[in-house]
Amino acid sequence: FNEAIESYTLLGRAHGLSGDLKGAIEDYQRALTIARTHNITAAEGRILYEIGRLHRFLGESNAAEENLRNAFIIANNQNDDILLAETANQLGGYLLEYGFDKEALSVFEKGHEAAISGHPKMIGYFLNRRAEIMMHSGELDEAEKLFLQAVRQYEENGDIRAQAFTSHRLGNLAFRRGQYDEAIRLHEEALNKHQTIGERVGVCWAMINISDIKLRV
Repeated sequence: FNEAIESYTLLGRAHGLSGDLKGAIEDYQRALTIARTHNITAAEGRILYEIGRLHRFLGESNAAEENLRNAFIIANNQNDDILLAETANQLGGYLLEYGFDKEALSVFEKGHEAAISGHPKMIGYFLNRRAEIMMHSGELDEAEKLFLQAVRQYEENGDIRAQAFTSHRLGNLAFRRGQYDEAIRLHEEALNKHQTIGERVGVCWAMINISDIKLRV
């Protein structure tokens, strides 16, 4: 049965990579049927995640939410930290898109715990997402603490791109506090990082942010 599940899963990935997302969902649904028929719960959780992720990409919100929530429950019950972190990323993002900030924060917190246990590359990501929600709700001090933790995490991983985008977010936070010189400094810091890795879009974004602040003040 595991071989059949793996075969349909591989077909789903192949269809997904070729752009045939509907075909990919059909393949995953076949794999899901086998997993459920034979009570292979670990495989069921992963397949539900893949189906939910594809429905979300297609804008099919009800199907995306149902599958991602079920994957999240299974991952949590199975103590599958990798799947839990990845599902929290998708489910939390979905909830944010539809304005459920409080629940999204709870999901991201759970994802952060899972990342610490089994998916360390995602720790900084969850710190950032939690900080963004805090910032939007006006909890600027708590948001700043989380952003700075994320920066330290990215520095440990040598992820310059993520450092740059977190500097942007810290710059936006400083602007909200009315600390305009600090906001410019942080966006300039981001600009230097984008230039270091040759990321043109990031360079343009940083220059626009800096110009916008100077025009406003």
